[in-house]
Parts: sequence; C-alpha cells; structure tokens
Amino acid sequence: MQCECPKCGGPKDRRSKHCRSCMEKPRPSEGMVRVMPKLGYAYVMVAGKGVYQHRAVMEASLGRKLLRSEHVHHKNGNKADNRIENLELMDGRKHLQEHMSPERARGLSVLGHAARWGAKNSHV
Repeated sequence: MQCECPKCGGPKDRRSKHCRSCMEKPRPSEGMVRVMPKLGYAYVMVAGKGVYQHRAVMEASLGRKLLRSEHVHHKNGNKADNRIENLELMDGRKHLQEHMSPERARGLSVLGHAARWGAKNSHV
C-alpha cells in the first residue's frame, strides 16, 4: 500500500517514514572534503573512492600511488594542515618512532610479533 511522502509528496510505502529518494543520502562529489571527527583527518573523493587528504596530496606531489607501507607524517602535528610543506613521507617504523618513546615502540613491536606468531614462538 502506498501513500504520500511528507517530505516531497511522492509515493511511499505506508510503513516507511519517507519515499526512497528522500531517504537516500547524497553521495559526496569528486574533490569534496569531509572531516572524520573521531580521527580528525580530512578525506576527499578521488575516482569515486574516499581517500585521506594528506595521502592524496602526497600522491599528487610524488606523481604515483603510495604503498600501504608508506606513512604520511604531519610535521607540525596538525592533522588538518595538509600543505605539502607540512607533510613528510616515512616508512611505518620511522613513523612509529616519531610518535612514541623508544621503549614503547620496542614493546609494541614485540607485542605485534607475539600476537602474529603466538606467544610460544615469541622471544618475550
């Protein structure tokens, strides 16, 4: 059974609040910037896919796609500052060392090894 959508006046199912077209979320357009509130990083739509803006800026600067093992570090610590002067390309180990004390970084790598291979094979 159908009735009228209160939002647009189009046909809708009686059990739904609105018609399908009113309930669909608008898709972000190409190059549109959005901020992920929990993480604080901005992301953009590139080729129909959401990508972190700092990674997209670095890829554009290098002229190639980044590897998964490559990390983009914000030099001033401001996650919203995605100027190329503020970004630095690092491998995962160096990025971890940049953000943590050596003792904590060493502990995490040992824990990662233990979790990956099981406690019986770790050198803890």
